Amino acid sequence: MSSALEAAEMACKIDKDKPRPWTTRAQILMNLGNYEHALMALDKAISLDKYKEEKDKHESMRKQLLEALGKKK
Repeated sequence: MSSALEAAEMACKIDKDKPRPWTTRAQILMNLGNYEHALMALDKAISLDKYKEEKDKHESMRKQLLEALGKKK
């Protein structure tokens, strides 16, 4: 596991009710090619983003992940 992913995992444990650590975790997993887990982390971030502050970013990432998953299958 990369140190960046380990740090993101820790941040998700500390700030489990905030979307930003989950978004960061999703980005790292996406960069590592782990699209399934990245999508789960992103969905968690979306569910926690009560004010939809990062709506555009989340929608763009979700689209990229779904496209990557489609190509992988």
